[in-house]
Amino acid sequence: MNCIVCNNQSADSFQTSDTKTYWKCGYCFAKFLDPSLYIEVGIEKERYLEHDNRIDDDAYRSFLSRLANPLQKKLSVDDTGLDFGCGHGPALADMLQIDGFQVDLYDPFFFPDKKIFSKKYNFISRKIICKFFY
Repeated sequence: MNCIVCNNQSADSFQTSDTKTYWKCGYCFAKFLDPSLYIEVGIEKERYLEHDNRIDDDAYRSFLSRLANPLQKKLSVDDTGLDFGCGHGPALADMLQIDGFQVDLYDPFFFPDKKIFSKKYNFISRKIICKFFY
């Protein structure tokens, strides 16, 4: 199986749960659901839009601070990052940018700029909402 992140051919099955097979790349260590179990793109986007992740939602920002606060303690002023899977309301990136960090956005539905794949980053945040399945 080729890795869905780096395309290396070293992905091996590492877990089956409720008849779902998961793969782990031996090169970049990405873990992913078997692509045959992905749902149709239109349905995925509809499901994605059910999440109320608004950039100005104080409760959502408070939730994200559990990641942002410890992350910022490990970063230097010149570090650049990527908010991968940021959704339609990139609150985490906004929080980090307010504190002076450069953060690029990527989301396959809302910020599909593939230039990010040719860049290097000091940190990458990734939301779990990248692929839905039933």
